[in-house]
Amino acid sequence: MKSWAKSKKSEWKKLAKTWAALKPPWKPSNERIKIYHEIIKKHVKRKEALLLGATPEIRDLLAKLKMKVTILDISPSMIRAMTSLKKKKNEENIVIGNWLTTKLDKKYNLVIGDSVVNNLSLKQVNRFFQQVKGFLKDDGIFICQIAVIAKPLEKISISTDDIIEKARKRPAYYKSYVNRAYDYCQWSVLHRRNKIINWGELNEIYRHKLKNKEISKKEFKLLDFNLPDDVRMLFLTKQEFEKMINPFWNIIEEKYEKEHKVSKDFYRIYILKPR
Repeated sequence: MKSWAKSKKSEWKKLAKTWAALKPPWKPSNERIKIYHEIIKKHVKRKEALLLGATPEIRDLLAKLKMKVTILDISPSMIRAMTSLKKKKNEENIVIGNWLTTKLDKKYNLVIGDSVVNNLSLKQVNRFFQQVKGFLKDDGIFICQIAVIAKPLEKISISTDDIIEKARKRPAYYKSYVNRAYDYCQWSVLHRRNKIINWGELNEIYRHKLKNKEISKKEFKLLDFNLPDDVRMLFLTKQEFEKMINPFWNIIEEKYEKEHKVSKDFYRIYILKPR
């Protein structure tokens, strides 16, 4: 039992360390949290919320707003890890369960999730939105932040060699995390398989080139995101996503962070109400 407990503690500490090291757009920026705050103030009258996932930045916002919060996530280790990163203390109702199958005994004025749809397979999307609809009160809203391809596909053209060449000619450009993220997103769009991307695929190519001495250790360090190799992500175009939800959901508002081009071209925040 002690060995199991020690193993679990090590697991959640590793998860917390990984999350703390991530930067926007992979996790909420201050601007994104400000947008969430404005949406909630405008659209949510009662202080009850269901958070899909355990994102600490959103939990801190909901605590600041003095909302009664339920957390729904399948991973106890992830919840514990993210809880360790919270800055504000508040009572939360923790429910361990699958977003697609868990039944809750109450409905909410607000459901919110940061990039949760990107964790689904294409076949699971409709079922997920039916579930969310069941979580909401009649006047409730779903704040759905999602990575989508808003930039026209015909305007996206970048190869691995293009990225490496840019790193050699303009290393200062890729010292900006946002610039690396932008070209990573562009590259990923061109390498979707069944609308799914693999977070670690580009890094694996870099590692192969480093091993074969096609790039230097310095160049590898500049380009490496240190993202998990085994994470798959659903990456729809904006048009594909809106077409999928249109029969069942009204888009009340659509927003994106304006502080950098990654969000403009590859992320959206939707305020949704069931039809």
